[in-house]
Amino acid sequence: MRRRGRCVCGNPDCDWQPVPGGPGHPPRERDRQQDDSQAWDEEVRRFWTPGARISDPFASQSQSQSRRSSLSGPVGSFSRTLTLASKSNGQTTELCFDEYNEEAVVVKSYSRDRCYPAAVVAERDALRQVNHPLIASLVRTAKDDARIYIVTSAALGGPLYKHIRAANGFQPERALYYAAQTADALAHCHEWGVLHRDVKASNVVLDGDGRAVLVDFGATGVFDRDRPPGVDGEPKRETYCGTPHAMAPEMVTRSGHGCGVDWWSLGVLLVEMLKVDWPFSDDDPNELLRKIRGDDEPNLDGISDEGALAVIDALLTKRKPKKRRILAERAYVGGTAVFSQDVWKISLVSPPPRFAPELGHLGWLDGASDVDPSSPVRGGDDDDDPWAGF
Repeated sequence: MRRRGRCVCGNPDCDWQPVPGGPGHPPRERDRQQDDSQAWDEEVRRFWTPGARISDPFASQSQSQSRRSSLSGPVGSFSRTLTLASKSNGQTTELCFDEYNEEAVVVKSYSRDRCYPAAVVAERDALRQVNHPLIASLVRTAKDDARIYIVTSAALGGPLYKHIRAANGFQPERALYYAAQTADALAHCHEWGVLHRDVKASNVVLDGDGRAVLVDFGATGVFDRDRPPGVDGEPKRETYCGTPHAMAPEMVTRSGHGCGVDWWSLGVLLVEMLKVDWPFSDDDPNELLRKIRGDDEPNLDGISDEGALAVIDALLTKRKPKKRRILAERAYVGGTAVFSQDVWKISLVSPPPRFAPELGHLGWLDGASDVDPSSPVRGGDDDDDPWAGF
């Protein structure tokens, strides 16, 4: 859960805390929400200027107030780092131990010379919007002359794909449990104006208790929560992004997309959890995309559970992308809705299934505080604070 002063509403004095199965955050005051394209363009421009201090067009407090409420410890108070991913474009993801707060965090780092600034700003703003117990929460952001940093809470139980392969696929009850938790997280994202657009087994990570946490908003899209793309005449999104095997048909055809792309990807993930393979696969990338956008049916061989098949059939509908969620919620087996919102909420408070903790980094955390400091983000004195200005 988020600490005091990190609430999604932007008010440093807000005491609201998310409760599994409980109500969402009260609506923010309309006059505190800004949708000014000129302010957005100005922010992106200043964000791209090395050393510039950025005024956030969505924040209601002054920069000094924001710094006091968001900085919970001295800059550079990380010790022990473990590289989780390193890409050829200079992007890295590292697991770090925050000595001041005695907790693990994930530091995602971008090269300023090679990143797309508007995408990084969107990722930051998406993380500011959401506040859910099973979504990685934003801890801090920073920038210096060379790199940009987004620091989020860490889930240490290991990515879901490792558990899928170690177990050679899950039993239907376990797969539907993780799918229900991810569905509740996605519904929260959409309610607060955020498209994830890259739901897959490596972006769902188990926490220390074995619950599924949605991470990595690098492909996110942010929209006005009262005007979802593709609904009531609102323009659809045109960005082509995500991972090929999990892309929805409307993403592949570049015909415009809305929230349905996330529900399609959840269906792909559910199939993978059950049969350790994707519903559409091919060694030839072009053939894979042809199968997704064409009339080919998903490969569901080996899946016999009625409830799982009903949910998959709803989520992987090609002709009704806007109805994927509601069709899944109305999937009945024996007169019982197997994937309703009530099921999602119950999954948040139900005991998680047993899992293999050795597939994650729980042991790494136990000894993190005994290692010499080695931080990917080091800071000087307060006058040269890299956390200020992003």
